[in-house]
Amino acid sequence: MQTKLNQYMYILSYIFALLNALVSSPRLGFILCILLSFGIFMQGCSRSSNLDWNNEEGYRWAEISPGYFGSTGFQTLSSSKTGIEFNNRITREEID
Repeated sequence: MQTKLNQYMYILSYIFALLNALVSSPRLGFILCILLSFGIFMQGCSRSSNLDWNNEEGYRWAEISPGYFGSTGFQTLSSSKTGIEFNNRITREEID
């Protein structure tokens, strides 16, 4: 939780610097806007990728946590949107 708070504070400091520059000089504000965009982009790319991988026979998996805003980024799509009209149901016994 503390890490997220630090990241949000980091982004807020950029935003306040941008607002201050926009008031004083439009050209400086534009340059800072570009730098702010780059900084936010790099902040998102700098997340740790050190995952605890579990090796299984023929595959591996790692537990992950949801993104910054608590969602995984996936959503359920209906078959009318995807055009896929079948279900693949497998029991745990069939897998093992």
